Amino acid sequence: MTCQLTAPWDAVLQIADVVVDGHRWATLVGMYGLTVDSSGNSCGHVDHSVSTLIRTIEPLLHSDRGDRVVVAGDMNLWPKDVSYKFDRIGLIDLIECTGNDRDQLDRCANCQGDPQCRHMWTHKNGNSPNATVQQIDFIFATEELGIELIEVRGGIADFPDAWDITDHAPVVATFS
Repeated sequence: MTCQLTAPWDAVLQIADVVVDGHRWATLVGMYGLTVDSSGNSCGHVDHSVSTLIRTIEPLLHSDRGDRVVVAGDMNLWPKDVSYKFDRIGLIDLIECTGNDRDQLDRCANCQGDPQCRHMWTHKNGNSPNATVQQIDFIFATEELGIELIEVRGGIADFPDAWDITDHAPVVATFS
């Protein structure tokens, strides 16, 4: 079955199949959360666009590709504001589920000193030594792929040179 998806904005969704030994291993979705409201006007937050993009990819999750999907990207939202949106459609937050593999993220803006915080610093918000420590980049996957997850690495802790190139540090998941 073919699943045609039409993104409501240009360059916010990129979808590709990963083929290994002639077979589709998984379908990858790159997603970018825009700071626009329902009218398309700049509004300083992305709640509308991320919710709209999630609804846009839902048919993919109900297609013959829906068992093996990875969604990753810059959501421009903090974990408390985005993870539940993907959980609702059956995708697991791979950063969250591997949190015990990481040390606490000091000064995490989302957690405000919670010693249980295991987020990744993925976005450089300014050049000040007091720049906001925040995770706004994510990687989600279907439960089937979650079972095959080996590790998740990312943020400035795993990619210390990232700030020399970009204001986002990568998030990488390794599967068996």
